[in-house]
Amino acid sequence: MVVILTNDERDKLIKEYKFPPQKLQTYTLKKKNQVKYRESDIDLIDNQNRKYKMIMRKNTEDINDFTVILRFFHQQEGTWRTLTRYNGYHGIHTNVLEDKEIDGFHIHKITEKYQEANQKDEGFAEITKSYNTFDDAIKAFIKDNNIGQIWFNQSLSLNMDETK
Repeated sequence: MVVILTNDERDKLIKEYKFPPQKLQTYTLKKKNQVKYRESDIDLIDNQNRKYKMIMRKNTEDINDFTVILRFFHQQEGTWRTLTRYNGYHGIHTNVLEDKEIDGFHIHKITEKYQEANQKDEGFAEITKSYNTFDDAIKAFIKDNNIGQIWFNQSLSLNMDETK
């Protein structure tokens, strides 16, 4: 049974302080089945022990093709739901219900409107000026989604072992 997540519930989950359940040492972007992408995820929990995942994916050939995703485990449904998705500039996105094109770096959020219309839950997106690189998207994502206990060196790219 699909449960509609309200915009208020989404906002509360985003504002909830989230952190890794154990201390992180390093993380690695690993090759996906599609050779041109590398991906990594970090398990997170909040103070009520709800489960989240932070997923980072980037294209090895196009520096503007990336995404950073916050997923939430919806206990009642027993499924993972995407709350937010910070995308790079990888082409034009269309908000289908508004028939509006988004051309540039953009942030997706799950909305009641898109869930009720049987569209992709986080199909609505807004243009952003808060980042224009993968590293800056991760920093904005961590700040905006209230994620703690994750630290990076001066350049995130140096922290990611992309040779494996």
